[in-house]
Amino acid sequence: MTAVNRPDRASQPYYKLELLKLDRFWRGSVHPSPKELDLDAITVIDVLFQPRETSLLFRAGASEKHVGNMSRVVTQGRLLAPLIVAAFGNSWILLDGHHRYQAYLEADRRKPVPVEVAESLLRGESRIRWAVTLSIELNSRDKLSMSASDKMESAWRLTVLEAGSKKEVSAATNASTSSIATMRQTREYLLAHDVKPRRLAGMTWRDAKWERRRAENCGSDTLRPEAYEARLRALIMGLSAHMGGEAPPLSILKAALEEIRPGIIRDLFRLEEREEEEARADTDLSRELGE
Repeated sequence: MTAVNRPDRASQPYYKLELLKLDRFWRGSVHPSPKELDLDAITVIDVLFQPRETSLLFRAGASEKHVGNMSRVVTQGRLLAPLIVAAFGNSWILLDGHHRYQAYLEADRRKPVPVEVAESLLRGESRIRWAVTLSIELNSRDKLSMSASDKMESAWRLTVLEAGSKKEVSAATNASTSSIATMRQTREYLLAHDVKPRRLAGMTWRDAKWERRRAENCGSDTLRPEAYEARLRALIMGLSAHMGGEAPPLSILKAALEEIRPGIIRDLFRLEEREEEEARADTDLSRELGE
């Protein structure tokens, strides 16, 4: 069985430029909007329009199982919900339905598949911001659920794109407005400290936080993002193996953690309180600046 792969966000700037090139030469020849398309007529740019990351990385087998279940439906002669596409130039770009698209490929579907065209009169950078925001909104309606980390990463991507107000980004991603305020402050801080816009566009939220801590000379004890992710993945995989896919009662989990590291629950509460205080401070600063 195949799966939807985790996207490589570092290549976002390249694909944004490619979309701008397509949009620049748009002549309207893809209209009227189709109700179905061949799979090879649909372009997949997952680095921009697939918001799941840790949802795919840490839930071993979930993506493959999801694709496999839908693929069996297709081989039985049934169709899946329409893929959501948008026109960039004379190309159709997939905004939502990456698992359905993969299921059709796995089922060796040769005939056209149902699509729904998302329409907008926006052009250029504004069209890209609209499409990314819509893709995140559609994927936040938990089908194969997005992790909290993925929703934060999606909020960061919209923040870097300057797509919408804090309330609009919060509505699209389910991230809190205080978290988005922190992201805005981080974006401005990094830009003011010689991080180029193109590099910023390829950063994840974890990358951005690490860069800011490093610039502030308070990140010497902070793992680089790739090392942090490797340790987090190993821990999650180990816990999942022992739990057998089911979470234990909270009282048992608490007792186990305290056995491993006495005082860890207290420290976690303190960490959460400190993060909330930092988020409130960033929100207050945003208000003062009139953002």
